[in-house]
Amino acid sequence: MKRKILMVLMCTMLSFSMIAGCGQSGSSSTGTVREDEDEDEDEDEEEEEERSSREEEEPEEVTPSEADPEPVTDPEPAEEAMPRSDAYDMFLAGDMNVEVINPETDTGYNPATGSYSYDELVETLVGETPGSYVVKYALFTPESCAEGEDILAIYVENQDPSFYSWIGFIAYVDGKLQMKYHEHFGYRSFFEPYFDGYVLYGGSGGAGAHYVNCNMIMGDSSPYAVYKSAVLDSSWCDEASYFIDPYMEYEDRPHLTPESSLHMTVVDDMGMFVKISVSGWSSNTAIREEEEAFVTALEALGAKIVEESETNLDNVVTINEDHAMTWNEIETVTVD
Repeated sequence: MKRKILMVLMCTMLSFSMIAGCGQSGSSSTGTVREDEDEDEDEDEEEEEERSSREEEEPEEVTPSEADPEPVTDPEPAEEAMPRSDAYDMFLAGDMNVEVINPETDTGYNPATGSYSYDELVETLVGETPGSYVVKYALFTPESCAEGEDILAIYVENQDPSFYSWIGFIAYVDGKLQMKYHEHFGYRSFFEPYFDGYVLYGGSGGAGAHYVNCNMIMGDSSPYAVYKSAVLDSSWCDEASYFIDPYMEYEDRPHLTPESSLHMTVVDDMGMFVKISVSGWSSNTAIREEEEAFVTALEALGAKIVEESETNLDNVVTINEDHAMTWNEIETVTVD
């Protein structure tokens, strides 16, 4: 019996020893795990600090969708051009200038290229020449324009027929007034505008030359040549070659002697060739031969010899005298 009790006591002691051993082993394992966790936490804190430092140094990128949109502004409305008639009224009232635009090849124009008010334009045209001048205007629509595309004509008429008068044409283009066509005339020349847009002009060029030309006024106030003619006598017939080729050297042109009796009409109807009609020859045989050689030379340059009726203006354009311009008087200017 004692032996059984002793065995029970020994087994109980062994059980306690095993339980105590297991507990120490568990405690040791638990302590190791805590140290590893502390090291991981330290590494995480260092990485977080580095990340925060980088975020402070580098600005955060903003995607286009996150960026503030630019303010949207409505486009400015396009400025509407005023009616032509209003612009012309403003010019005549001195509230708007006209830009005079002369051809670069023509240096004989007055006024010169530049900007002018109504008063400046009239003062330039009248100048210091004593006399009385009537300033007039007309508003008309050429056949080259659509309805409403009116042209303003200004006429400074010298009351002394021995001196020159002046007419200029003004158009309202792209919000500005411009003048591309104007002309002095008088004494031995004429200038006749019509409200359908045609202009007849010309006159004497000397003892043996008389000119008649026709232009059409375009919507921008520029002239379009429709017909150019010259009636020439004797040695003045040399000018015929200038109709054919205005740039030919003088020594290369055919010429006539002053004794010639040749009479011709030269016409450039702005077609494919220049027309020439001959209505008079010299009675002197030798001079007649020179005249015939001269006409042959003009043909070689490209002229076409035609009957006199084919050189008439009516074959190119019909001028209606009933369409003569009607003028409205603005003022009379006197220069003492």
